[in-house]
Amino acid sequence: MKLLLALLTAVVLAPAGHAATPLVFGVTEDRLKSDPAGISHDAKAVGIDAVRITLTWHPGLAAPDAAQRAQLAAATTTPLRVVLSVFGDRGRDAPQTAAQRDQYCGFLRRIVADYPAIRDVVIWNEPNKALFWNPQYGAGGRSLAPARYEALLARCWDVLHDERADIDVLGPSTAPRGNDNPRAKSNVSHSPQRFLEQLAAAYRASGRDRPVLDTLAHHVYGSTPGEPPGAPHPGGTIGQGDYTKLIGTLTRGFRGTAQRVPDVWYLESGFETTVPPAKRDEYTGRELVQAIPPGEQEAQLHAALRLAAAQPRVTAWFNFLLLDEPRLEGWQSGLYWADGAAKPSAAAFRTTVEDVHPGGGGRSGSVIVIASTLAALVVIAILLAGRRLGRRRRISR
Repeated sequence: MKLLLALLTAVVLAPAGHAATPLVFGVTEDRLKSDPAGISHDAKAVGIDAVRITLTWHPGLAAPDAAQRAQLAAATTTPLRVVLSVFGDRGRDAPQTAAQRDQYCGFLRRIVADYPAIRDVVIWNEPNKALFWNPQYGAGGRSLAPARYEALLARCWDVLHDERADIDVLGPSTAPRGNDNPRAKSNVSHSPQRFLEQLAAAYRASGRDRPVLDTLAHHVYGSTPGEPPGAPHPGGTIGQGDYTKLIGTLTRGFRGTAQRVPDVWYLESGFETTVPPAKRDEYTGRELVQAIPPGEQEAQLHAALRLAAAQPRVTAWFNFLLLDEPRLEGWQSGLYWADGAAKPSAAAFRTTVEDVHPGGGGRSGSVIVIASTLAALVVIAILLAGRRLGRRRRISR
C-alpha cells in the first residue's frame, strides 16, 4: 500500500509533458559503423531518429586513426542523427592531467571539424564508476572523479565550441547507481546524485563564467529488467522514476552560475529479454541476469517512452542496442533478435513513438499524467474498499 501511494504521489507531482517539441528517439548501435545501410533501414522501420556510436580513446591519441576514420565515414553516410561517445577501454585511460585533457579534447575537435554531420558529442562514459574512471577517490577516501571530470568537461566545451558554434556537448553520461564507498570491495563508485552534486561544486569553485554542458546525459537502467520504469529509488540512485530528484539536484547545484539547468537525454536504457527456443541457436553462452519475456519488454518500453514524454526537460530516450548481442553474457535488450528478425516489441515501439510525438491522440504529457493518476486512484480505491470489507467481516465474526 505504501508503494502504491508513493507511485501515485510521483505521478501526480510529475509536470505536464511536451506540448510541441518531439523527443529524439535513439539507440546505441556500433554496427552503424560497419553496416550503415542495414542499420539505418532497421532503425527507421521502428521510428528511430538517432544512433549513438562509440570510439575508443587512450592517452597519447591526438587524432582518429585510419580504422576510426573509416568507421566515422561510414556512419555519417546515413540520414540518421549520429551521436558520438568517446571513452577508454579501461578506467585508467581517463584523462586525468591537463596534457591528457588537451589530447582528448583535441581528438574530438578533429572529428567535429572533419565530420560536420556529427554535432552531438558525449564526453566520456559513466565517470562515476571505477570501470570507466579510475581513481574515483584519493587518500583518506577524498572524492576525486567528479572534480577531475568537471575539468575535462570545461576544456572540451571550450575546444569544441571554439571549433563549431552548433556543437552539442553532452555529459556526464552517469550510471544510475553507485555505492559512494571508497573502501568498497568491488565497484568503487559515486552515486549519480553525489557525482552531480560534487561536479557542480567543482564548477562553482572554479569561478568559470562559461557553461560546461549543453545537454545532460544520464543512463536510467532499472535495478532489474522487470522493474517498472517509473519506480522511485532511495538514496543517490537516479532512474527514470527519479526525475524530480535529478532536476532538483541540478537546480541546487548550478543555481546562480553561468551553467543553466540543461535538458536531459536518457542516453542508455533497455530491458533484456529471454531468448525463445526457436532462436537459441543464434546465441552463445548463458544469461547472467533475470531477463524478461519478449512480451514484457514491449510493455516496459511502452511505459518508459510515455513516461519520458511526460517529463518536461527530457528531450531524448535511447535504447541500448538495436540488435541483440549474440553472446548471452552481453545484452539482449535490442528491438531485433541477433539474426535480424524483429522482436514483438519492435512494432509496439514504433507505435508508441508515433503516439508520443506531437500532433496525434494521446501525445500530450498532461493527458498521460491524468490517465495514470486516475488509474492509480482506481487501484487504491479498490484496495481500500477491500480492506474495509475485510475489517467488517472480522467484526461480524
